[in-house]
Amino acid sequence: MELQPGDFVFHEGEISNVFYVIDHGSVEIIKDADSAAPTLIATLRDDDFFGEMSMLECLKRCASARCATAVKLYALHSTDLHKLYHRWPDQYAIVILNIARDLSRRLHALDDIFAARAH
Repeated sequence: MELQPGDFVFHEGEISNVFYVIDHGSVEIIKDADSAAPTLIATLRDDDFFGEMSMLECLKRCASARCATAVKLYALHSTDLHKLYHRWPDQYAIVILNIARDLSRRLHALDDIFAARAH
């Protein structure tokens, strides 16, 4: 999927079971994107992924994803992940482990932000 700057990949509150990997370009993750005071959560670049929370938990999107530059994305549906599990369980384990590692890194970064604000 190829998108242009300003295009939304998805909007906060949408229901989806897809996550995305950035081939090239950059995507902003934004909370309250349509409000008068949106909050930029992160800017993701080549080889980063996003949208995994909705795919893993089947919940509404908790933020919006907007292209900051021209972007090429790969989409992975939850059904694709399920097929991977059945056909190539070793590769499935690697994908899940990489998602878990990245989520852990993101939580560590948030911990640092909260700790800095507490002092």
